[in-house]
Amino acid sequence: MFKRRDNPGTWSKVSNWFWPRPGWRRAFRYFGHRLGRLQDTPYRIAAGLACGIAVSLTPFIGLHVIIAIAIAFAIRSNLIAAALGTLFGNPLTFPLIWALSYQMGSLIMGTEATGALKEIISSGNIFTRPFDAFGPILIQMTIGAIFFGVLAWPLAYYPVKRLVARMQKERAERIKKRQRDAHKESGAK
Repeated sequence: MFKRRDNPGTWSKVSNWFWPRPGWRRAFRYFGHRLGRLQDTPYRIAAGLACGIAVSLTPFIGLHVIIAIAIAFAIRSNLIAAALGTLFGNPLTFPLIWALSYQMGSLIMGTEATGALKEIISSGNIFTRPFDAFGPILIQMTIGAIFFGVLAWPLAYYPVKRLVARMQKERAERIKKRQRDAHKESGAK
């Protein structure tokens, strides 16, 4: 009864995942509406989202949501917004994020960025001792990610806080207006 009439093929499903049929603009608008409808203060929502975005810059795939929720819990921000903020890191943005965090970590540590990769490939320890091989890279990426996370947190927090406060105020005004109109209608009858 609720199925689609035309069953999309595999290629259509994959392409919609990367480029939604309604468009990215609509997806971002929907995401914004979901944030504005969270029942919490603008501070808590914005801080939670900023935590999620900052954590999504780290190389710890699979742990982003757990780390973001733990940090959000520690600073008393919205846990749902923190989980939603981790969506900033996705398969399309990870290569750029990892390259930038690795370069920044190498710069902060004072090491050559390409030297570690060449050494790992030439040593042959990739499969026998993976942490020994990728440990230095992971450390550099983590240091770079912390740097970018500290920068990203306020860049996400302040605009989102203003946006959520405005959306919540507008929503409250719409609800009050509907209540006044309903009260007038019931009084007129």
